[in-house]
Amino acid sequence: MLSEHREWFNNFLENLSKGFDGNVLDIGKSTEWDYSRLFKDYKTIDVLPKIQPDIVGDFCEYPFDEYFDLILCIGIFEQFRGSGTFEKMINKIKGLLAKDGIAIFGCPGKDFPCRNQVDSGKRTNLNELTKLLSGFKIVSFKTFDEIYYFLICKL
Repeated sequence: MLSEHREWFNNFLENLSKGFDGNVLDIGKSTEWDYSRLFKDYKTIDVLPKIQPDIVGDFCEYPFDEYFDLILCIGIFEQFRGSGTFEKMINKIKGLLAKDGIAIFGCPGKDFPCRNQVDSGKRTNLNELTKLLSGFKIVSFKTFDEIYYFLICKL
């Protein structure tokens, strides 16, 4: 059975994909979810070759040669926080987002079940998240108590 937040996001992307003709970049390929069936031009990037992303590499360092109409940053936000590369990641997303493009950020809240103590220290709340995403216009957001947040943003 899907969690409530994952079920919502899957339905949201399914609806968004109808009539969507742009290109998509999914940062941090999921081993559980494959959205390539929803979009004609869908690319994934991840540093782990074993999960078979379209592009193996560090998102912040990879030399992209195109803009994207939709950028998905789901469940990796907390991996960049506190690493010194968070601002670099956000600025890279801003630079790759096409005019009128959409960036969707999904991140665990403070009550999300943690795998380890290091992970738990990087959880956030909605107020902190909106501050971290300054420079983006938050078009919409969906919260699942303090468990998970989705923010749909434009520049």
